[in-house]
Amino acid sequence: MKRFLTIALAVALLLGLILASPAGRGRIRAFAHRTHVLGERPLPKGQCTWYAQQRAADSGWRIRFDVDHDRHARNWWRKVVNGQRSATPAPGAVMIVDAWEGNPFGHVAYVEAVRDADHWTVTHANFAIGTAIGSREGVSVYEVDCERTSDGLRLAGSDRRFQLTGFLLPLSSGRRAR
Repeated sequence: MKRFLTIALAVALLLGLILASPAGRGRIRAFAHRTHVLGERPLPKGQCTWYAQQRAADSGWRIRFDVDHDRHARNWWRKVVNGQRSATPAPGAVMIVDAWEGNPFGHVAYVEAVRDADHWTVTHANFAIGTAIGSREGVSVYEVDCERTSDGLRLAGSDRRFQLTGFLLPLSSGRRAR
């Protein structure tokens, strides 16, 4: 019995030292708050990524990522594991725009309608370009017409040209993106 108590006390002391260390607190805190499946941690409300994920979920597409960090808009092309990459817009796709001067994070928007391969309409949040059409959970939502041009992506109402990365579409039958 004495030996058992000595071992238990040693384990408790060691655990206490680990938890008291800054690295230990971070690990325990991260573990204690992990109430989600890897790659499905909610995105920050109000961001374009949050809106695109919410809008995709409306149509039944639960966007998943390979990890819970580095999920900025510009990274969706390589981080989303259940999306088919495409150069062509389609209703229900997520449009990905690369970073630009003044915005190192890029932008994502939800494709609502397509006229042809070079003209489509998106809704988006956290970027006041287009027509305000309402809000989602208190976050302003905008609708904007997009045009692919020889010098980049043009968003109606902006003189800037953006670098279009492409479009992500939901995968059918649960396949993993390549």
